[in-house]
Amino acid sequence: MPTESRKYCGECLIKTTHCECGKTFRSTAGHKLCKTCRNIKGNEGKCATCGKNKHLYWSSGTCTTCYRKLSKYKIDKEALIKIKKITHCQLCNIELEYDNQYNGGVIDHCHETGEVRGYICQKCNVIEGMIRDQKHLDNFYKNYKSYIVGRKLVNYDPET
Repeated sequence: MPTESRKYCGECLIKTTHCECGKTFRSTAGHKLCKTCRNIKGNEGKCATCGKNKHLYWSSGTCTTCYRKLSKYKIDKEALIKIKKITHCQLCNIELEYDNQYNGGVIDHCHETGEVRGYICQKCNVIEGMIRDQKHLDNFYKNYKSYIVGRKLVNYDPET
């Protein structure tokens, strides 16, 4: 029966074969600390993309938020920096704040090709996602004003 080789976290010296994240400790692979010690030790610094002082994603030089966007949209840091400089929705021109939950925008991209189209507000993103094709958009645009102006709510009395 082979003996089980046990490794140690390089910081707290807890005796275990695996890190809490599931990785096997290997001194050659650069995975020397357990997850708890990595978080305590921290990897704080200035993000090369957004410029904020945040937790950096490993050795990428970008914060976790920016790294996710770079990975998801398959763009480089320069493209993300360019997007972050956009201050207004590119469809409705409302003022936006980058990464703001209430007044923020989203990176608009084509779901078929993955190509990034721009930076728009959340409402425009929903509308843009609902429009199926050019014919649907033309019909919507043609009928929208008459629909809103000509309609009244049935049995609606503001006095009651």
